[in-house]
Amino acid sequence: MEEEKEEEKEEEEKEEEEMEEEKEEEEEMEEKEEEEMEEEEEEEEMDEKEGEEEKEEEKENEEKEEEMEENKDRSNENTGRQFKDRDQEKKKSTQTKNKENNNIERDNLVCPGVGLDGTLKVHVVSFLYGGEVE
Repeated sequence: MEEEKEEEKEEEEKEEEEMEEEKEEEEEMEEKEEEEMEEEEEEEEMDEKEGEEEKEEEKENEEKEEEMEENKDRSNENTGRQFKDRDQEKKKSTQTKNKENNNIERDNLVCPGVGLDGTLKVHVVSFLYGGEVE
């Protein structure tokens, strides 16, 4: 009887040990699952952050491209203005040169001489050079 009791106790102890081992294994499995879930959540968060960062980078790149296009447009407008200004300056300089030439021609007076015999004598007076040329 004692042997039977001892055997029963041993069997109970074995069963308890097996139950404890099963519980430990279950707890370990649950911990592993929790860790895996946490890792997955962290990965999802990282993916979301990376996605947001990529979107921000894309927005920044688009803004930079828009700024560059605006700057190109402005520079094109400025170069167009520069060409217009140059053309206007050339026109002004040619106009002033023409006026100066006209003034020089006005300063050089042509006076016909008196000739009753039909000959014409021309007398040129140059005020520009301060003398007379015949």
